Amino acid sequence: MDNTTISPVEKLLESLDKPMSDLLLCRYCGSAITQTTEKMAIARHEHHRFTNPAGITYSIGCFHNAPGCDIHGTPTMEDTWFGGYLWQVATCSGCHDHLGWYYENTKNQFFFGLIQSRLIESPY
Repeated sequence: MDNTTISPVEKLLESLDKPMSDLLLCRYCGSAITQTTEKMAIARHEHHRFTNPAGITYSIGCFHNAPGCDIHGTPTMEDTWFGGYLWQVATCSGCHDHLGWYYENTKNQFFFGLIQSRLIESPY
C-alpha cells in the first residue's frame, strides 16, 4: 500500500505544469490557488474594479484556471459584473475563505475573477 500523499502545491503544479515561482497562494492559509501564467484578459483587461450592491469594492484579476478554488452556489446572472456570464462564489479549497467568483457563459467559456488582496505570491 502506498502511503504517499500529494500536497496541494504539488497537485496544482501537476495540473498546470508550470514553475513553482509563479504560484499564487491564499493569503489566509497558504494553499496553492493558481499561477500568474493563468492570467487572462476579459473585456480587454486582466484586472477590474467593481462595487457590489452592498457597497463593497473589489479589485479582481481574471484567470483561466484556479484549481485551488471550490465553486459554490447556483449560477446566477443577478448583478453580474461581466455581461453574458453567470457567476458563482469561489472559495479556497484549504480554508474555505471567499476568494472571488467563477464565471461561465452559455458557450461554456469560463474564468475566475479572484480578489487580488486575498492572494499572495509564492515565496518559493
